[in-house]
Amino acid sequence: MRVDLLMICYNRHEYSRKAIQAVLEQDYKDFHLTIWNNGSTDGTEEYLDTLKDDRIEVIHNPFNQPLAEVINTVFLSSQADLVGKIDNDTLVPKDFLTRLVEIHSKHHVGFIEGFHFRKEDIKGIIPNLTAVGEFEIWRKPHIGGCAFMIRREDFIDPIEIKGEDQRPFMG
Repeated sequence: MRVDLLMICYNRHEYSRKAIQAVLEQDYKDFHLTIWNNGSTDGTEEYLDTLKDDRIEVIHNPFNQPLAEVINTVFLSSQADLVGKIDNDTLVPKDFLTRLVEIHSKHHVGFIEGFHFRKEDIKGIIPNLTAVGEFEIWRKPHIGGCAFMIRREDFIDPIEIKGEDQRPFMG
């Protein structure tokens, strides 16, 4: 399954560098990474221009655009099977994409997000932890997280932008 990933960078050059490297080291190789530079002023733009990898596309946006607008722009133009976002301060494990693609290929689970804790740290504190095949899924009523993936076919409407969501990314 083809995966289109989005990483939005707004300053934090060193975090971005490490997060991008973690994505490039994935054991799952069929992905394209769009890096959206959201008006950075700390050397991020110059660093991104040095990246040479056929799986990467860098977009330099001149201002700090709201998160939902960026996601809508990238996801709605995707032709991949799966679309996802990884925050530029998130170090994903090498098997991150493999595991999410495997879940999506075996089950129609909708939106899957990353989780900040190790399994041994969360025993007994997560409600609604259920088995989906051989995977454990935490069902919850809201979307968030440092990384997520969804079937492109399920991302059918742009994210509605209203109220507080109109502020810039990390603004």
